[in-house]
This record gives sequence, structure tokens and C-alpha cells, in this order.
Amino acid sequence: MLISLVVRLKPLGERGRALPPTTGPAIHGFFFHWLTGEKPEMASKLHDLNGPKPFTVSGVQRGLPQTDKPTDSANNSYWFRLTSMDEQLSELLLKRFGRNLPLHLEVLGSSFEIEEVTADSREHSWAATISWKELMNMSVADASSNPIGKAFKTQLFFYSPTTFKSEGRSLPLPLPNQTFRSLVTRWNNFSQLPLDPAFFDFLEEDLVISGYDLRSELALMEGSRRGAKLLCFRGWCEYSAFTSEIRWMQILRLMSYFAFFSGVGYKTTMGFGQTIALDLAR
Repeated sequence: MLISLVVRLKPLGERGRALPPTTGPAIHGFFFHWLTGEKPEMASKLHDLNGPKPFTVSGVQRGLPQTDKPTDSANNSYWFRLTSMDEQLSELLLKRFGRNLPLHLEVLGSSFEIEEVTADSREHSWAATISWKELMNMSVADASSNPIGKAFKTQLFFYSPTTFKSEGRSLPLPLPNQTFRSLVTRWNNFSQLPLDPAFFDFLEEDLVISGYDLRSELALMEGSRRGAKLLCFRGWCEYSAFTSEIRWMQILRLMSYFAFFSGVGYKTTMGFGQTIALDLAR
């Protein structure tokens, strides 16, 4: 089961307004502190896992992310979210996360009251619960409606700083191969519904960027041990392909929807790479 669990916060006094732009590492620490108290074996296993991990955390958000800007400053609500792609972790979060939390949360010097925890999309637009099969069925139906003879397009909105690692260096561009390879790798690792490996050839040969509105950003890792800086990007990117192969359209749509749960790129467990398909965001 895939879940996106939203935690609503209420700032105590004026301190919430002083938050630094990058709070994901602090929320990562809070999540592992909670998980260690609940299931120390699971916490240790997740922490020591090499490669992609089956969860993400966001930083603290103010308002709802918009397609043309990362936050709506006119909205005074605060929240963060946790996503899970692991059956046992999803079950644990749904059953116990909302029940065993402190009343207050300190995030890099700012104090919050924890108001509500929800995985219900009717209560928060960034909360969700869906099975792997349901996500596949939804993407198959959407991709099958693409008009014959027209380019298949999908748009992703990267609403938190996003980057990739290539040969030990940051690659702050959502190139088709890097973006969708990142998603397919996570899907194949966690879904038990592996995708056709020939899709990687399609990425290399047929998928192109057809539009974008991106800006670069140097993200400071407040709360990390070394105070690292990462060159990242934010914004939206459109990908297009002329193909008669419905299976590739279906996988592209599936990966676009899956990005909401898996994130994209590097350090998705620390607030980076938070992503949504634009037709889901609107």
C-alpha cells in the first residue's frame, strides 16, 4: 500500500515564521526518533538500507504548494508529510503514528502544536492512500485516452529542491532519463510489479523535454551534521513522446503518478525531490 500521511501544525507564537527554507533533515530526524520508539528493528533496517528507501519526508510547508510557486504565503497553515512504499511501514503509520506523537514539535528553533494527522485526500489535498494495483489501473485508463497520432505528454511539478547524483556530482536538471529512471528504480524495488526493462531504451531514444519553467536553487541542509549545500532546481517540466506503443504511455503516466509517493532524485528521505503530476495538483 502507498500512503501519504499529512501532519498539520499550528505555530506557537511568532516562532513558526522564522523557519529556514530547508527543514527536511529535521523532520527526517523526528520521524526516525518516533520509529525507533515504536519499532526499533524496523528503524535500524531502514536506516542501514543501501540504495533507494521506501519512504520520503517533506520539510515543513506553509500553505499549499502551487504550480507557479512553492508555497502560498497567504495561507497560514503549516504541515509536513510522510510517504511510505512499504507495506509494514504503511500499516504502522496508519495505525499508530497519529496516536503516539508529542503534543508539541520543535523544528530548528520554531515551536509547533501537532493538530491533526490524516491520510484522507478529502481532508488534505496532499494526503492519500492507494494500492499499487489501483495506481496502475488509474494510469492505464488515463494513458489509453491519449488521442491517436498526437504526442503523449506528462508534466511534473518539483515543489521542493530537487537534484540527481551523477558520477559523484550534483546534476540539477530534470532530464528525461534521470527523472524516470529514478522513478522506475523505486517502483521495481518496492512494488513487486516489475516494469518492462525495455522502457529504459524508450527513455533514451524517444522521450524529450517539451516545456519547462525551472529555477536553480542552492539548498542549505539546516539540521544536517555537516551543513552541506546542494545545487538543486524547482518548478515544472513537460515531457513528450511520439509513440504508438500504448505500454510506454501507460508506464510514463504511472511513473508520473507514482512520483507523488516516491519523490524524485537525491535525498528524498530528507525533504528533497517532492514531486507531483500537474494534472493531480490542479
